[in-house]
Amino acid sequence: MALFLLDTNVIIDHVKHRRHALEAVRQIVGAGDDLCVSDIVLTEVITGMFPAAEPRTRVLLKLAVFLPMSAAAAEIAGKWRFDFARRGVSISLPDAMVAAVGHQHHATIVTANVRHFPMDGISLLPLTPVL
Repeated sequence: MALFLLDTNVIIDHVKHRRHALEAVRQIVGAGDDLCVSDIVLTEVITGMFPAAEPRTRVLLKLAVFLPMSAAAAEIAGKWRFDFARRGVSISLPDAMVAAVGHQHHATIVTANVRHFPMDGISLLPLTPVL
């Protein structure tokens, strides 16, 4: 069974009924694989969740396995940010944290923002938004 770590944009797009996110979730669950969320993704989703979207958001979150961030993953995220900054590439703290959690748990990161994840050693499932 494979792990698929949802990026915040995928959860938001799923809640907004966007086809690319609906189909990705359907395929992952249909294959018997695990949808996952990390602490930073959960925080971002709850921060931006409108009350009208809460029931649909909660249904999706209940399907997901929670992947916590360890101290080792936090160090990896910090190192990636440091290394990329020295090359003139800015990696946001949330994206570095998502990537590190995915790396730590050997999960594929599902995202419509592939350019946010230039790190080596991570697995990505890129989604093309269809509005």
